[in-house]
Amino acid sequence: MYVAITGKGKSRVVQFCEQHRIAKTNKKKTIVVKTIGNYEALLRENPNIILELKKEAKILTDERKKNTSKNILFRFGHSLVYSLWKEIDLEEVLGEALSKTLFSLVVYRLGSSYSTFLENRKTPFLNLESITHSDFYETLLELEKKEKDLIECFNNFFEKKLEEKKI
Repeated sequence: MYVAITGKGKSRVVQFCEQHRIAKTNKKKTIVVKTIGNYEALLRENPNIILELKKEAKILTDERKKNTSKNILFRFGHSLVYSLWKEIDLEEVLGEALSKTLFSLVVYRLGSSYSTFLENRKTPFLNLESITHSDFYETLLELEKKEKDLIECFNNFFEKKLEEKKI
């Protein structure tokens, strides 16, 4: 943020401004944050007004930087898959631990063609934990044991959906 004196003649005003670069161009966009008042009137009241306003602008800039939170990039697309997961009620069929691990594997497989494991991701999915290779293989063994239960669960789910469409 900086102090700018804009306008001509007696119409000059003092403003707090910010500049931002426009993406993919060398152009800058100036945004007026606050108009302080008429330049001549402010100068008559206080000859050091510009220096004081520069200090104030610096303080405001520092405060804005402190208040700006650094957002960690998370992906949220898995929430759609999770709602389907809940609707089919796979957690009840698989058990909580197996369901959690399998869900993570499914999401990461859907989310990336390069990696199946959460531990390899630089951009994590929100609320998903890391999975090791041993977790992956244990999950496959557990999944094999639950095969019949899963088939029954999917059949029940799709029967309900077909009945809803007929009605």
